[in-house]
Amino acid sequence: MAIDSEAIDSLGYDLDAGVLEVRFHGGRLYRYRQVPPAAVLELLEAESIGQHFNQVFKAAGYPYEALDEGGPPSG
Repeated sequence: MAIDSEAIDSLGYDLDAGVLEVRFHGGRLYRYRQVPPAAVLELLEAESIGQHFNQVFKAAGYPYEALDEGGPPSG
């Protein structure tokens, strides 16, 4: 789903697997695992998705991997 954010281009969430994929405007794609639905909902409802992602979501320490080399994450 496209996101209204200066940093994040789109998000995709697999509820059954608890996997969130985040694509940044620079093109980089990351896959986060063990992400509960509540964390995704908080991210989507945040006043600033990019700020919430950087200050709250990343601090939660979900395991992740970079899926491609599209460029550096914006923000």
